[in-house]
This record gives sequence, structure tokens and C-alpha cells, in this order.
Amino acid sequence: MELHSGGLMDDFWTRLRRETRREHNFSNTLVNLTLPFALSDRSIYAKALESFYYVYSTVEEEFDRQRRNFPKIGALYFEELRRKKSFERDLQFFLGENWRQKLQGPSPTVAQYVEHIKQVSSSKPWLILSYVITLYMALFRGGSILRKILVVSMALDKESGEGVAIYDFSSSISDTEAFFKKYIETVNALTLSEEQKDEVIEEKRAIFLWNDAIFNEVRSGPYYKTVLWRFFWSLVFVVFVVIFFLKKKNYW
Repeated sequence: MELHSGGLMDDFWTRLRRETRREHNFSNTLVNLTLPFALSDRSIYAKALESFYYVYSTVEEEFDRQRRNFPKIGALYFEELRRKKSFERDLQFFLGENWRQKLQGPSPTVAQYVEHIKQVSSSKPWLILSYVITLYMALFRGGSILRKILVVSMALDKESGEGVAIYDFSSSISDTEAFFKKYIETVNALTLSEEQKDEVIEEKRAIFLWNDAIFNEVRSGPYYKTVLWRFFWSLVFVVFVVIFFLKKKNYW
């Protein structure tokens, strides 16, 4: 634990949140700029889904490997949170039965991200915890909101859950608040040294930067630009119609 300005001791979970808040807030801003378009076009969303499929798959593979080499991190293994198969179900929904053949492969940014995860977890196994905590909790805690937005924006079947499997934990976790409490307690009980905890926190900051790089890549892609222009001209058309209507009614 560490003293904060009030003189009280912060547990590890609190430090993870407090000491990465600036990076988290910046990342949220970038995501909010990207989501309206990414969630309105299936091709853009499918590409973002594919990018993070490689990331989550790598994290799960590395975590499985490192928890055998470094048993003390194994306490944070929760089968209920595993997302690789959920990503695959969503990719199949958006790309079709032969979805694996339609994957474009990791972009340069994603390839570097994946390689970075492998390198840091190999040199310091406890650093994989940064990814396990950050990436799983992003979907577990924020996924319900994204799921609702996605269902509405893409007119998905709310009951079937098709296309939103990565945000759905209901089949494995019945009481989300009780599970979340247990998860926090497990994080705080991890037997890491203070130096190792500091390194996990520092790596969490890097995760937000890597994720931001992926979102920037999505926003700079041709699909995103096409949708952006489509939105722009739709807006121009709406404004034109409104002005025409106002002039006709002598309101302009």
C-alpha cells in the first residue's frame, strides 16, 4: 500500500485506478470521438473487433503461459472473463461462416502491440496482470453500455445477443457486483512486491497509449473516412431541407 495526500493507505486496486486516471480519461475522450462512427458501420466495427481479437488472444495465451512460470499471478485467473471465444462468435456474426479467411491480419500497430505484450510478459511475467486487469475490466464494467449502443445503432437482435458476445458475461456470471467485489479483493491480495506493483501500474499507462494507437488507426482508415463523408453529406442534406422548409413557411 501507499500513502496518498490524505495520509491514508491506498490498496493496489485504488492505486491502479488513481495513478492512471489521466491516461484513462484521455483514452476515453479518443474512444468517444471514434465510437459514433465505428458503431454505425459494420465494416469499421468489424475491423476494430479484429484488431482487439489479436490483442485479447495474445493476452490470454501469455497469461496461461506466465501463470505456470510465475504461479503467484495465477490467483487472478477467472475463466468467466475469458473473451477469445466471444470475439470469435462476434467476428463470425459480422464476417460470416468463413470469417477466418476474411481476416485482414494484424495491422502494423496491432502487430507491434502484440509483440510488446509478448516481450514484457516474458521478461517480467507479472506485467501481464496489467493487461488482464485493464482489458477484462474494460469489457466487464463498460461493456453493458457499449452493448446497448451497438444493438440500437446496428439494429441487432437484443434477445439473441448476436454480434455483442464480447460484452455479455451473463452466461458465466450471475451476480456482477458480487463478482466485481471478489475481483477487487483478489487484486488487492496479490503477493507482489511494491516494485512489481509500481511496474504493473506503469505498464497499465502504456496499455492506454497502445489502445489509443489502435483507435487512431481505425479513424485514419478508408472505411472510417467514407462513413465520415457520408455523415457530412447527410448532415448537409438535412440542413438544406430544413432551410428550404423554413423559407417556404416564411420563417427564414
